[in-house]
Amino acid sequence: MLARDAMTANPVVVTPEESIGRAAEIMRDFDVGVVPVVADRQSLRLVGMLTDRDAAVRCLAAHHTGACRVRDHMTTGTLVTADPGDSLEVLVARMERAQVRRVPVVQPDGRLLGIVAQADIAMRLGPDSPAAIEELLERISEPAGTLT
Repeated sequence: MLARDAMTANPVVVTPEESIGRAAEIMRDFDVGVVPVVADRQSLRLVGMLTDRDAAVRCLAAHHTGACRVRDHMTTGTLVTADPGDSLEVLVARMERAQVRRVPVVQPDGRLLGIVAQADIAMRLGPDSPAAIEELLERISEPAGTLT
């Protein structure tokens, strides 16, 4: 199975100029924990990701307001992404290495096509290999370090 077969196509997105409050509303309304950030709605070029944790830790815990812009709190830089033709095995290995639960699927030009989450993989592969899915979820969810 390929990433394009497992992804949720056309995910809801935000732009860097939108407010954290608007992004939080979208997460609530669509019951998602992450929103891809695109340069604009025409190109859909992926420029970052905003998670519910980003909003809580980087914005609210820093005593900022919901009026902050997404650009100020989104994850940028080298994002973990998938090509639509990547196999789920390749995608899972990438998720494990990066310790991420969701991966945007992009075209070579950076245009966002969809997103693959742990749950998508579990739903697609779980019925045939539940033990492998359990192991996968444990590996992706392993803490990166310990608190001191």
